[in-house]
Amino acid sequence: MSQIIRIWAWIVGISILSISTPTVASVAAGRHLEALEIGVAAASLAVAETDTAASANPFGGLYNPATAIGCTGIQLNSLHGHFMDNIDLFSLGMVQAILDHWVIGGTWTQYQVSDIAITAVETAGPTQDISTTRSSYSTHAFTGFLATQLSPNWDAGVSVTGILSRLDSDPDTAGFGVSLTPGIRCQLSPDTAVGAYLENAISTMEWRSGTQETFARTCHLAGQTRIASLIASVDYEFVPSQWTCGEAKIGVRYPLFSFLTISAGAYPTHVNCGFGVQLGTILVDYAYIGETKEYLFSGSKITLGVRL
Repeated sequence: MSQIIRIWAWIVGISILSISTPTVASVAAGRHLEALEIGVAAASLAVAETDTAASANPFGGLYNPATAIGCTGIQLNSLHGHFMDNIDLFSLGMVQAILDHWVIGGTWTQYQVSDIAITAVETAGPTQDISTTRSSYSTHAFTGFLATQLSPNWDAGVSVTGILSRLDSDPDTAGFGVSLTPGIRCQLSPDTAVGAYLENAISTMEWRSGTQETFARTCHLAGQTRIASLIASVDYEFVPSQWTCGEAKIGVRYPLFSFLTISAGAYPTHVNCGFGVQLGTILVDYAYIGETKEYLFSGSKITLGVRL
């Protein structure tokens, strides 16, 4: 009975967060989280970020934190992403299973943009356009997350991300933000699972100039199933106040050999693809991104993981 109460408390909590405190800034304000918005896991990007209902995901803290359940031992991850000629991303992460049915982890991400036009965003607080057209900006983000198994079929998790961002080289354009994301996952059968998380459920961005923003709050509902050796997944992403105007994504994975997996994922506007190679305790994932968010158009990412 106590397990059932915990599960329903988590579900009700996510529901309340999704309908309370409307987002102040526009969706474009999320560009300070763009390092996370365009994904920090090549394996997830290859399937169009439809891993919301997956399990044992070492990058779960950057998507649905509940999906980290199933990771064993200690896993170290590193990623490099390159887009066009002036956008680079580097990430380091670690996941560790602790106690019984608990997983903790953290990821540090550096995102650097140089010589690129950035569109304006709306702001809360003083009337001020903090973005206009900038030649460069950089973001450092650290995400810590905790996941637990509520029952044999239910997992839950929460992640907290701290963001330090600077537009151009002017120290007065520096800002610090915090974002909290809860998630839940249910294993319906040995081959089928569903999951959900509320991205940026609570968030704020404080700029040295006094301007305040909040990041765009989005909800993800997803399912995943295995058909023979093929793993198919779907994710529906939407703004809670406009749930009928969301974006559906689908992804597939297929183990071509015991050491090689190929993947593909489709967004409404483009397709990603990639592969993963398992060599003992070393896993290398590669993703080609047909088109990313807003002003980023094409690029690639490679993730190197080591399981200890």
